Amino acid sequence: MHLVTGVIIAALAGRAKQNKVLQGLPMFRTGPIQIAHALPGRIRFVIPDIREGDETMRQGLDQLGKLRGVDTITYSTISGSVVVRFNQELVPPPMLFAAVARLLGLEHELDKPLTPAVIKELRELGSSFNRMIYDETFGMLDLRTIAVGGLLIAGGRKLLLEKWATVPTGLTLLWWAFHLINRGQGEIS
Repeated sequence: MHLVTGVIIAALAGRAKQNKVLQGLPMFRTGPIQIAHALPGRIRFVIPDIREGDETMRQGLDQLGKLRGVDTITYSTISGSVVVRFNQELVPPPMLFAAVARLLGLEHELDKPLTPAVIKELRELGSSFNRMIYDETFGMLDLRTIAVGGLLIAGGRKLLLEKWATVPTGLTLLWWAFHLINRGQGEIS
């Protein structure tokens, strides 16, 4: 299920509980749509993509301003800020969030899996190390090839020395090697 669809369903299901201010509004501090500040009837979004001055973003904001219950919209392409004043009785905040995401074409960005910066850096480090091994061996080896070789040797050794007493261990190592051989052939970065 899309995140935006979930927000809409939560808003519809929670309509009876609207006595709390801004209940159900996703308060994201990162990503394509961020909530910088929220009060009853007024929300300030930070949308970094608006800084690029994309015409489709402007059209989406114009459409948002025409929605029933939305009073005014002011935005800045310098700061990427969008301030929406709205009637909270007609447009619950989660519905407004969903409308912003849909009209500005940011739904697909919200659905993307999150990758922390540390993981990105570790992947980059691994990719650099892989490239170094590939270059140093003149294209003969990379990290995957070294892993396959290690697993084949370890699995074969276990099967030969311990016969079938350790069937899962030896066969598991061989299966991992087979899987690495067949996965992603020709993926040198």
